Amino acid sequence: MLLFLKIFSYLLTPFIYMLVKKRVYKGLDDSKRYKERFGITHLLPKKNADVIWFHAASIGESLSILPILNEWILQKPQDQLLVTTVTKTSAKIMQDRMPKVCIHQYVPFDLNHWVRRFLKHWCPKKLIIIESEFWPNMIFESHKRGIKIYNLNGKLSNASFKFWTRFNFLSKNIFSKFTQIFAQSKIDQDRYLSVGAKRVQTLPNLKYAASSLPFNAQHLIDFKAHCKGRVIWVVASTHEGEENIVCNWHDKLKKQHPTLLTIIIPRHPARSHGIAQLIQNKGLKGARRSQNNIISSDTDIYIVDALGEVGLFYALSPLVLMGGTLVDGIGGHNPLEPGILGCAVILGPYSANLTQIKNDLGDVLLCSASLDNTFNQVEKSLRHDSPQNFKLQATIQEYGQAVLSAVMKQIL
Repeated sequence: MLLFLKIFSYLLTPFIYMLVKKRVYKGLDDSKRYKERFGITHLLPKKNADVIWFHAASIGESLSILPILNEWILQKPQDQLLVTTVTKTSAKIMQDRMPKVCIHQYVPFDLNHWVRRFLKHWCPKKLIIIESEFWPNMIFESHKRGIKIYNLNGKLSNASFKFWTRFNFLSKNIFSKFTQIFAQSKIDQDRYLSVGAKRVQTLPNLKYAASSLPFNAQHLIDFKAHCKGRVIWVVASTHEGEENIVCNWHDKLKKQHPTLLTIIIPRHPARSHGIAQLIQNKGLKGARRSQNNIISSDTDIYIVDALGEVGLFYALSPLVLMGGTLVDGIGGHNPLEPGILGCAVILGPYSANLTQIKNDLGDVLLCSASLDNTFNQVEKSLRHDSPQNFKLQATIQEYGQAVLSAVMKQIL
């Protein structure tokens, strides 16, 4: 297996190198740090420190480890914590929010010689992978060097499970190398065991322990002034097809709430132009954050298409409907982020990825069985003067403290 990966890695090298250079040219990769993708860096760990390597692919996964980083430093300040992520956005967020004694690097592409270069430089004692980012060379080469490998907040979605089941010869080689896998649910635990993992146990979702999303306090004051007297709700992390539903609902809801302001936060801000066109075609007045449009008294829908400001609009609105739950095939996005800021949170009928969270939180999370039911939940919530759900907030905080304590006992 390792021989095949080595040969395959060398064959791919020139193509990956050209891809990175092209991404740098287009501004998609960091022009000053792109060599980290090849395992090259000028940074060094603390002298005589054990290097503990955390890898988190996405923004949500990156944010979920912040409490662990803080707690680790309190308990083992002599260690050097190394955090790797994939995207420019997650890199910026981690550099802004993680403890200053941590080191951030872009994870190298999973080509054998680049991974070996990375491991030779950093010599980590432990590798802690968050959720479901499993790269063969990363895992095989780490195991070969005696590095303890953990999977924290482990999750195998339906698609991932089908993939690893199809390539069973590969999955058994990969998952058997883990020192311990901490799965989010019993379903995930069973899936890991069936694809070759040997040591799997369940722990509650690490995202319960995540810090609340940051926001600029002055910006919140400014937005509250612009929105004074308005009835506000947010639809967060929307996907194609969902904005059309939300626009139609806005029209209906506005008959009962003439001052209604709907805030849409698309999962992918690059889609905002098309969303703005849709709003215009519906005869509604839209405004966009990226263009510094002011929310006026006749603004119907405000599009938040600037990165890193989700927390600001969760703090502004008492009610959030999670995107990815209004159309089939997505499975839903993290409802804990608005919940921890005191918002009432509604899930549409397509929330398969959130089954465990729904089971954990029960009735404090507003779940819907159909789109009509979702609309009714929104309508009912907007009728309340203050629809905030502080019971949801308290439940998440309680879970978070328990999760952090359990995780630290297992991985320290």
